[in-house]
Amino acid sequence: MHRVGQFHLFPLALAAIIFCTAVPVEFRGPVMWSLGFNVTDVVVNVLLYVPLGLALWRHSMFVTLAGAASLSTVIEIQQIWYFERFGSAVDVCANALGVACGVIVARRLVLAGRVEPDTLPVDRRLTAVGIVGVGVLLAVWTIPAQPSNLSNWNPDFELLLGNERTSDRPWRGTISTLALLPAPLSRREVLDLRNVADPGVQASLVARGAYVLPESVTLDGTEARRISPDVSRRFFDSAVAHNGFTLIAEVTTADISQKGPARLISFSADQFNRNFDLGQEDARLVFRVRTLITGPNGTDPHTETSPVLVAERPIVVVATFDGAVARVYVDGQPRGRSNLAAAGCAIPLLCDTGLSATLALFGALLAIVAVGICRPLSRAKAIVLAILAGVLGAALFCLMTASYLLDVWNPVMVLAGAVSVALAISGDRRAIELQH
Repeated sequence: MHRVGQFHLFPLALAAIIFCTAVPVEFRGPVMWSLGFNVTDVVVNVLLYVPLGLALWRHSMFVTLAGAASLSTVIEIQQIWYFERFGSAVDVCANALGVACGVIVARRLVLAGRVEPDTLPVDRRLTAVGIVGVGVLLAVWTIPAQPSNLSNWNPDFELLLGNERTSDRPWRGTISTLALLPAPLSRREVLDLRNVADPGVQASLVARGAYVLPESVTLDGTEARRISPDVSRRFFDSAVAHNGFTLIAEVTTADISQKGPARLISFSADQFNRNFDLGQEDARLVFRVRTLITGPNGTDPHTETSPVLVAERPIVVVATFDGAVARVYVDGQPRGRSNLAAAGCAIPLLCDTGLSATLALFGALLAIVAVGICRPLSRAKAIVLAILAGVLGAALFCLMTASYLLDVWNPVMVLAGAVSVALAISGDRRAIELQH
């Protein structure tokens, strides 16, 4: 009888790299490679590529390093367009170092006669690890998270332009056009707003319940310009009912040295209590939304863009919150993003930035558990079983997790993790033992 005895490591190591670094959380406008050096990032990047070195120890060091550096460079270039990721030459070097360490460790293990490190035995220990891992991930995802709704907004706050009511967060510049829509907008809808001064665009916003500033306002850093209390109250009622809102503005800053953040627009009582605000911090925009998670100041977490402001140059800013994610677009390009709902999870990393990698791990662990429990199996049956485990895992994830984690691609990530295990089973004939 054919029995699956072990998995080949290469497909699993490659899948881990792709899901941890090459699958985007969300796309943004391009940001060039970072020149910064962070010890934690270096260590993580080294460790991530060590399994690839263990899997490729049979090849020459030169070929292995060249392949790993090429793979890493392609991924780092892609990260120019990924939120929460920044391409870096330092990361490429750290990845190559990780592969080299893996090859060296693997060859030492082989010379010592201990194991062949490019394979993983399907034994009780691996199956037990898979069962524990599946349980932990499901527990983390199903623990009730703090709500990220607007139920803690204060109806007595004021809508202010150019400063706080306390006059200690002044902003200097011009707001040519402003619309406050008490509903979130999708990326496609945002793209239609680049010409926000167009009367037809403004009419469509008004038809959806938006308040449109009647005339351009130039702010000189003195007292705040107040918007009518009736407008503030209507906006409050509708935004809370829709659990979301959008701010659309064409603005021109007087200079890029303003800090505080200096308030372009604020729905607040003072500098520490707000429903939301959009401010300037040097050349960056800061968008803060009050929820039960972010607190009265809307700070932890908040959304901050890359440098987008240039003195005396007008830009169109769209800041929107959909009940889970806050986003800032500049001239139609996404420039800032923060998942406020994910911050309310037991482990925020597993609910947003690292969700794709965790989902793939979930699918892979399910496949390992299924194959480990049901062995002995032929190669073909083990592959089919691994894929079926991924399909069932995708369905289980959809049934048991919170709504803000649901996305059309997330079940695909679970299935892809299981497929990586199926490839590991079929990837090398040495991974199959014949039992008679």
